[in-house]
Amino acid sequence: MVFTERLYVSSDSYTNLTCIAASDAKPKMPKALNFIRLTCENYQTRVSKRGLAVVTPPDHHKVFLRRLTTCKTFTISDPTLSWIYNYGMNIIHSKDNTPIAYEISGSGPLLIIVTGALNTHNFGVPSDLVPFLQKAFTVLTYDRRGRGQSGDTLPYSIEKEIQDLQTLIDHHGGKTFLYGHSAGAALALFAAAESPEKVLKVAAYEPPLIGGWLEKTLTNFLIRQVSKQVAKGENLAVVKRFMRFVGMDAQLIKDTLASEHGQTIIDMAGTIVYEAEIQKVSRSFLEERAKNLPMPVLMLAGTKSFKTAPAIMASFTQAIPQAESRLLEGQTHSVEATVLAPILESFFS
Repeated sequence: MVFTERLYVSSDSYTNLTCIAASDAKPKMPKALNFIRLTCENYQTRVSKRGLAVVTPPDHHKVFLRRLTTCKTFTISDPTLSWIYNYGMNIIHSKDNTPIAYEISGSGPLLIIVTGALNTHNFGVPSDLVPFLQKAFTVLTYDRRGRGQSGDTLPYSIEKEIQDLQTLIDHHGGKTFLYGHSAGAALALFAAAESPEKVLKVAAYEPPLIGGWLEKTLTNFLIRQVSKQVAKGENLAVVKRFMRFVGMDAQLIKDTLASEHGQTIIDMAGTIVYEAEIQKVSRSFLEERAKNLPMPVLMLAGTKSFKTAPAIMASFTQAIPQAESRLLEGQTHSVEATVLAPILESFFS
């Protein structure tokens, strides 16, 4: 029996993965926040309290698997140990068949959170906000394409990212509130303009807005430079430079990269180009399409964020007919969930 599937594997090679699968010795487990979900051919499966996926084949030989993290594609053809398995998230396929991973919690009207650069469904803004919002809303957090457990289909386009959101919305009732952070805020606004009948309200925290010809030239240079570095395997250097750019100090960068999310962040280095592509079209969107947004929009920024953030917030507020704005005292680009959540709950209620 042969399966070709997207497998979520550790940094081990396929050979080492096979050895783990064939062994009845329990491997050393990292701290697992999520369980692994398996679908096996004639196998009984269960999830242990420690987060281990335990597979019992017909001969009752117990098999233990690691928590699987990085998405790769393999062909498995072992006649005695053949199975299809996926990480414990929901998977939906976008218009171009790219798998998009997402999680849902809470109850109430649907609220989709759109992350910014180097964030995933459970790292950064989404994971911080969910506990505060899930009592009032059905909160959907997802890994944007190229990040975390979602796939990626090149070449990249903003249209594909909008289609990802449309697919998620359609699959969950056809209507939603959107909250977006940074480039995710711009993406939320783009999606609302593309599908106004699906989006009830939008809250946007500090979307980018490209300036004149010099900034456009610098953005194009950044795209070329990051692409070359990622092609050379210099992901770590790209990530560190970006983190310094958004205001993280040396210790915070060190701690973040040493955390359980560190390798996932490094793996996402190439998606910084995607954020730059969103920034490139932000000015044309503001001038040409923002005026057509028919739904209420809340523009947000922090007083201790980038110097340009309040002015950008004001520009979008002026351009969008039903927009209002709010400047959050003491907040940086990494807005605190305890400050933001009650504002979002009030706006979306």
